Amino acid sequence: MSAWRSWQILAVLCAIAVLVYGGVLANVYRHAGIDQTASADVIIVLGASQWDGQPSPVFQARLDKGYDLYSAGYAPYIIVTGGIGEFDMYSESEVGKKYLQGRGVRADAIYTEGVSHTTFQNLNEAARIMHEEGYASALLVSHDFHMMRAKKMSHDLGVVVLAAPVVSQSIVQQFKYSMREVWVYALYRTFWV
Repeated sequence: MSAWRSWQILAVLCAIAVLVYGGVLANVYRHAGIDQTASADVIIVLGASQWDGQPSPVFQARLDKGYDLYSAGYAPYIIVTGGIGEFDMYSESEVGKKYLQGRGVRADAIYTEGVSHTTFQNLNEAARIMHEEGYASALLVSHDFHMMRAKKMSHDLGVVVLAAPVVSQSIVQQFKYSMREVWVYALYRTFWV
């Protein structure tokens, strides 16, 4: 095969890769803009980092969204997810529960799981709690850029979720994390489903 032919094949493969990447990125943005907020059995708040017993700004934004949904009567219970990170003393879910209680949510209205470290594990543990408690539907709270993957994982776990996204603070934040989501989503689809 000639060098010119090799360059043509490489150019075609690069063009295909760019088109696929762009298509997935467009879907990340499309899902980010869908808010399905409606009544459900429970609210799932996906974990994010905690800083020495306090929610990080990202986690706090998710907890605040969960609180707003709970306060508005969309669901009577909240599942907060997230385990203990390396070198941490507290689990994300413990910190989230404490934060929500501080805002006035009853302790018996909050479920926690302290073993998960990934989005898939968060959702798997939430699905376990829902199954044990007999809940059939959930409002899924996470950031807008995260919704496509989180909804796909929920579907794969057999959990009926309605998207209740937290809107990114800036278009730069949304673009940065949406670009990352394309790769993480591709890895998930390639290796786990």
